Amino acid sequence: SATVFRRAGPSLRCMCQSSGRVIVREGMIRCIVTPSVGERGSMNRSSDVRVGRYPVGMIRCCARMNHGGVTRARSLWGLLGTLAFAWSAAAAGLQFGSALEHSAWAVRGDNQACVLEHAVPVYGTGRFRHEAGADRTFGLVSDDLRFDVGTLIVAAEPPPWRPHLAGSRLADLKYQGDGIAVDAAVASRMLTSLTRGYDVQLSGPLQHSVSGRVRVRLSATRFEPAYREFVACEAQLLPASFAQIERLRITYASGGFVVPASLTQKLERISVYVGADPTVTRVYVDGHTDARGLARDNVSMSRKRAEMVTRYLVATGVPDDMIVTRYHGSKYPAVPNTNERNRGLNRRTTVRLTKEPIVEAIA
Repeated sequence: SATVFRRAGPSLRCMCQSSGRVIVREGMIRCIVTPSVGERGSMNRSSDVRVGRYPVGMIRCCARMNHGGVTRARSLWGLLGTLAFAWSAAAAGLQFGSALEHSAWAVRGDNQACVLEHAVPVYGTGRFRHEAGADRTFGLVSDDLRFDVGTLIVAAEPPPWRPHLAGSRLADLKYQGDGIAVDAAVASRMLTSLTRGYDVQLSGPLQHSVSGRVRVRLSATRFEPAYREFVACEAQLLPASFAQIERLRITYASGGFVVPASLTQKLERISVYVGADPTVTRVYVDGHTDARGLARDNVSMSRKRAEMVTRYLVATGVPDDMIVTRYHGSKYPAVPNTNERNRGLNRRTTVRLTKEPIVEAIA
């Protein structure tokens, strides 16, 4: 993952992973960090780090076999063979990422949510998440994010073995110190870059530093098979989350009790969810009216409304013994019956899902 560009005297000079170069001399490592995508125009920064004192990581250097020309290269291992390349310097900042041979992506999930995550040694985890009824998101999870308040740059960077490729800036994020999470559009661009073989890097100002930066790199190595598994997980997600489907309100015109066609699809989604989530134990259906008319007529109308909804739920797959159907007339208005708009809100049937435990009577 490194390319020698010059060898002089006792020093071995080589390119390190992710926009920097290292000089090794007399037990010291000089890290000269060059600007990455989105940081063009910044000055090169350098600092000396003593070998054995800082977690420099697994840096591969290559030594030319002769003094000139294009020749074969030999990998020299032994500079702190750890999982991560993470070096620290007051001016250069911090950089975190997985060594190529240890890069790994993991997938977990069910019909409620799917997660695709990448461990960043010494730092934390980069996590793509897709919940039922929602869009994909991405977040960095760490006990100490190390970023200072300011602009974070999300960039696609070519992998170390393809330095001839150009990177691209994917997004700028405003970091306020309250966690790093990106929306669906940026998450999509990040995933697309990874599928094309580009690493994704998040960089931003380093805490307690005048000019230092933090760089967290997600490696594209071994990403493709994990991404295919993630997409397969997404395919079996439910159409909505419990929070989205837990409550439904159906309103009616005066004297109406038929479920409006615009809401039948929502009832069908409830039926699908109940069939897929065994933790749902009860479905409460409650019918209501406004305050106009006789009390007995209102009770009868609220019963028609509630039973119509119950029949639709049963017809689309909800077990009858899970449903509790109730009708209340005008006894429980949602708002005061002082005008036509409020009366329209009170003419309603509500559907509520619960996950309460079922207590069986003891004979």
